[in-house]
Parts: sequence; C-alpha cells; structure tokens
Amino acid sequence: MPDTVTASEDYALRFSGDAGAYLLSVQAQSIAAMVDVYPAIGAGAKILDHAGTHGQLAELLEQRGYLRTVSASKIDLVDRSQAHSPKIVGKLDAMPVADKSFDAVVTVRLLAHVDDLDSAVREMCRLAQKTVIVDYPSMRSINFFSRWLFKYKKRIERDTRQFVSVSDRHLERIFAEQGFKLVARHQQFFIPMALHRALGDSKVLRFVERTARAIGITRLIGNPVVARFDRLTIE
Repeated sequence: MPDTVTASEDYALRFSGDAGAYLLSVQAQSIAAMVDVYPAIGAGAKILDHAGTHGQLAELLEQRGYLRTVSASKIDLVDRSQAHSPKIVGKLDAMPVADKSFDAVVTVRLLAHVDDLDSAVREMCRLAQKTVIVDYPSMRSINFFSRWLFKYKKRIERDTRQFVSVSDRHLERIFAEQGFKLVARHQQFFIPMALHRALGDSKVLRFVERTARAIGITRLIGNPVVARFDRLTIE
C-alpha cells in the first residue's frame, strides 16, 4: 500500500536535516494557504489526515485547532508524531466509516503512488462533507518526462521510488464528477525536490526558488502541486 513506505523510518530520513526541514516548511505553508482560502476551515473542524502515518501534517493541523484523525492501510503502521490522534484502518479507497464523516480530507504523499487515481479521489470525496485538499506531481512540468528521467533521479536519491504524474485536467474532472470544484492551487517548488535533498540546505537553491516564484515561473511549472476542492452543494 502507498502509506507503507511513507510510514517507515527510511522515508523519514528523506526529510531530515536542514534541507528536509525546508521542504516540509514549504509544504506546511502550502497546506496552510489552502485551509485559509475562503471559506476558511475554522478551528474545531474534523479533519482526516488520509494516509498520514508519516505525521508530516500532524503539528500543523493540531496547532490550528482541528480535530485530526489519521487513516492507515494497516494497524501496525507508525504515526510518526501526535500518536494520540484517533486512527481508522482499512483500504485507503474503501475506509470503514460513513459518508461525509469529516469536514475536510487532507492528504500528501499519496496520489503519486496509488494504483487507481479515480478510486482514491472518489473515496476522499465520499468522506469529506466540505473540502478535499491534495498534493500531487503535475504533468505541467519536468515531471512529464519522469518516466525517462527516473534513472537519473535514482542516482541522486538511491531510495526513491517510481511515481505517477497527474494531469491537472483529469484530476479536476474526477473531482467534478463527485460534485467538487477546484477552489485554489499552489505550486511548491521550481527546483526538483531531489536536488534540494542532494545539495542540502543551499542558499543558492533558496534564492533560485524565491526568484522563480517572484517572476511567476513556479506558478506555471512548479511541483508538487497542492490543490483544494470544495463540494458544490453542502447539506
């Protein structure tokens, strides 16, 4: 299952050190921006951190006063932080909970590794009463060539794994079929994350990132993308 790798100690090491902290800080800022989009998700909301056993969003969600539940495909997966959060266990595309059990569903590190993107999205829409927030590698970037470039990425990150780039248009269509519309989208990095990890906490890379964002390049081809989708009709 996709969350088996992300819950591991080896995966946590990919986000260790100053470079890892920088990557996670940008991710946190992106997620925070999405929950603050009008209408903002207020404190006290029930949030499902879907496949969130890596714990990357735990601190952010709980600091904002959300009631966080984490889902996992297996009971023995380790929630890396805030282990007291409630958990639900089951197939990630068929969780054993009722429809619209959560105000919002948030997931990172998932859609790039699922076998069936449509089923994964449908399940998150089923569980969310109002909002779904996802991150994904968009085809609108160098990721379009990921199949051919993977061997070079492997040389940089020896523990990396294959991932599937997602068509923005296809993702929007799946959500639309479930009655959700795209509300906001945020591109995280201009430079591939693998280079950030390989070169460490580089002031040069950060300068390039700031420049690319300032002149609009990141908005055009940045990755991964964080997107928020809201239900069109809320009962």
